[in-house]
Amino acid sequence: MRTLQNKRWMIKCSTILKHCRAYLISLPLMPSSVRIKLTQVADINLGFSNKVNPFEWFNWSVFDLVFDLGNASGLHIADILSISEQMNICIYDNSEAIQSSKIFWRNENANSIKNNAITFRVSFEEGEILSSLPTASSHENLYCFVNVFSELNDSDCLSILKNAKQAIGLFTATLAIIDFIRSESIINPHEAIKDKQLLLDKDTKQRTLTQWKTLVNKSDFTLSEVVELRSSNKVLVLKLI
Repeated sequence: MRTLQNKRWMIKCSTILKHCRAYLISLPLMPSSVRIKLTQVADINLGFSNKVNPFEWFNWSVFDLVFDLGNASGLHIADILSISEQMNICIYDNSEAIQSSKIFWRNENANSIKNNAITFRVSFEEGEILSSLPTASSHENLYCFVNVFSELNDSDCLSILKNAKQAIGLFTATLAIIDFIRSESIINPHEAIKDKQLLLDKDTKQRTLTQWKTLVNKSDFTLSEVVELRSSNKVLVLKLI
């Protein structure tokens, strides 16, 4: 019985560490002296070989090109690409972030044949999301923001959504906000632990589902659905009205 309990405890710890890893590497604004390097977390192992991909459960296969916007850190992109083999990703961010991302992917390319098969599906474009977004090329494009909107106030978020409408143009491309949805009310201390702001004491704009809906309703988009992921984040799927 004790052996079974220990195994269950280790599985829970493994899952928590992987979710923390996915979140920590997605924080581009964290000071370099504090940020945990990819390799420091990637090698955490509790004796279990099954890797939990935090971006599973969302249907990535219906998209041909994903614009990964405003968050050029590399590992979450590799997780997404591993789900859908026919999909490509264009990383769009400021010049400094793009240069760092290129170095990361150059190193990944040199590491193994498997990584090489992924890196040729990654392209780069420099830009500022508050100014403009890359132009859509098909109805199957996805504009994707991973842990970006929680760093911004409502005004900046609405500016980005306005830019997205202009970039999508006459296409019916989709927009996905992958972010944390805070509970409408914290019922108990266990709910409070889920709040990443408490985890890192970080000044984020974490929103409840009601607040997300209020934000979206001020734009030219509508909230089509909310999709669960294998992580604490969810996907808010937006379509142009």
